[in-house]
Amino acid sequence: MSGTSCVTTCPSKTFNVLGVCTSCSDHCTTCGEGAICTACETNWMLLLNKCYDKCPEGFYEDNNACQGNKRKRVTKMT
Repeated sequence: MSGTSCVTTCPSKTFNVLGVCTSCSDHCTTCGEGAICTACETNWMLLLNKCYDKCPEGFYEDNNACQGNKRKRVTKMT
């Protein structure tokens, strides 16, 4: 149900919980069961099922998602 009418699929930014369309988390455009975000609004990056306006330290933006640091670790030889 979306508002007061029944639907077969929920609209964007919502997901189905026992027949009720429930809002995704903030800035999330597509989410699944348990509000697990799978896509974010434009200019927001996806990381661990949440949307961020910028990637946290140690991550870089790649195709609207935050990825791990590209820099290789330098191992100190003793």
